Amino acid sequence: MKKIAVIISTCLLSFSLFAGGLNSRFIEVKAGADLTLENNTFAMSDFLVEHIVIDLTKIANIVPESGFNASTEIKPFAALNFNFPHFHFGVSVGADAYGSVNINQSLFDFLGKGYNKGQELTIKPDVYFESFLTVEPSIGVYTKKLKIDVIPGFFVPLAVADTSKMKVVLQNTTDAKFKARTEGAGTIYALFDVEKLINGDYSQVTSLSVDEAVSYFINHLGFDFGTSVEFPLNRSFSIIGKVRIPIKPGTLNYSAEASFPFEEEFSLSELLDNMGKENETSANNGAQGNIMDNLQFTYRRNSEFAAHRPLKAMAYAKFSPFGEFLVLTGGAGVGVRRPFVNPVSYPEYYVSVDSTIFGGLLSAGVSTEYQDQVFINKVKASIGLRLVQIDLGIAVSSSSFIKSFDVNGASAYIMFAAGL
Repeated sequence: MKKIAVIISTCLLSFSLFAGGLNSRFIEVKAGADLTLENNTFAMSDFLVEHIVIDLTKIANIVPESGFNASTEIKPFAALNFNFPHFHFGVSVGADAYGSVNINQSLFDFLGKGYNKGQELTIKPDVYFESFLTVEPSIGVYTKKLKIDVIPGFFVPLAVADTSKMKVVLQNTTDAKFKARTEGAGTIYALFDVEKLINGDYSQVTSLSVDEAVSYFINHLGFDFGTSVEFPLNRSFSIIGKVRIPIKPGTLNYSAEASFPFEEEFSLSELLDNMGKENETSANNGAQGNIMDNLQFTYRRNSEFAAHRPLKAMAYAKFSPFGEFLVLTGGAGVGVRRPFVNPVSYPEYYVSVDSTIFGGLLSAGVSTEYQDQVFINKVKASIGLRLVQIDLGIAVSSSSFIKSFDVNGASAYIMFAAGL
């Protein structure tokens, strides 16, 4: 009997030490990353074939009226948290890089179906990119009637690029040829001297000491305010509100305006042949092709470009009829990218079903959401020991709701936590 009692006691002690999820750790270190890559036209299966056939007419028929769109986003982070029964304090550092490209449907109609003689076609290759370094301290206070997390965000913009003012004008002429000309320019804003970076001079970055880098970043620092409030109405139902409000923009002092003055008449076959010859010449003697010689940069300093992270506002309802064993969550809200400079607003929603068993030892869930203009359908799982926790998530995604189920893109999430 004594041996059995010792074995049972040992098992219970081991379980108390190792079982239990995130809330059971007094101090923890976390690290993880979230990666999304998607488009609204092509499925991944289209490229998993022995021979890829480019059917321009078929492509023209499947490109949505909004045009071809593709985007990618990556969010690595690391965090240190201290968790008490009714209080939380932590800090997270990370990066956020987002890029998108949109090409209007007219280009694909032109290539796949053609246009009438003399008819002009305007193509807008809209490319946007932004990247930030972030530091987010967090403070939480939890009672039976109210749970509040305050998350001030400090960020330094690294670069912002925008080609929305560029366009290409095509016109059918005779003998299956067309005229092409470019108008406008794209702009790159950066934290460091763009001209030196383009010319391969990275000394302005590599020569900075730690003190100089900290001082330089502080001078360009931006600030936004985030908070999360949860109202438990009873033991199984609660309402949650989350918001992130831009307060002070980060600044970028260097810019490069890229223009591509070009006007020629040619056929598509001539263009492809010339590009092939230019690539061959470039490979043989290191010379750049004639077309790329038209690329021009205008550099500016003291641009004082103001960069904000997107504004976010969401409201959720959470229903837990059987405790953590079954948690149903639904929410809706709005996001605004570039809130004070050419704002782009979009709705957002989130719906999930989650289940946790053995006191947080195992959990799994499924969710569908529209976040940052991307539809994401995710399957997630977590193994949570007292000392170690691993979260994994995989998803199919697209900026088109229907295409998000056709594997037009993929997302992956991983998080590792350790503590006591």
